[in-house]
Amino acid sequence: MYLLELVAAGICGVMPSLSLADLLARIFRLAKGGRQQEAYEVFTGTLPQIVFSLQNMELYHYAEKRLLAARGVITETHVREPRRDLDALTRAHIDFLNTNILALLDRLKMPRYPSSVMPPVAFGEHEGHSRP
Repeated sequence: MYLLELVAAGICGVMPSLSLADLLARIFRLAKGGRQQEAYEVFTGTLPQIVFSLQNMELYHYAEKRLLAARGVITETHVREPRRDLDALTRAHIDFLNTNILALLDRLKMPRYPSSVMPPVAFGEHEGHSRP
């Protein structure tokens, strides 16, 4: 949430969530390159997702996995126990926020599926096991 002011203070990077890593990298590069207004405009597109999902870690896991699935990075959104169950209203709001992130990627002509990630992995597939 403090990316823009921290770039001005001299940070050299951020540790974002996977689902927003490419957008936050773009914001960082724009701000670092002196294009503050453009960085701000992209950043404001990500903030509702960030603020909503960081209310607590369980909500973050749901929101993160649903966005990764919406972007085609994963195929399952299962969250392990212990966990809270999402009610329909919260699930719908997460999906609304995710739709806005996808629209932001489209407006910026950025891929929904980041090219730096491997093909989607289904739930239950683990490192060291080959895919069919």
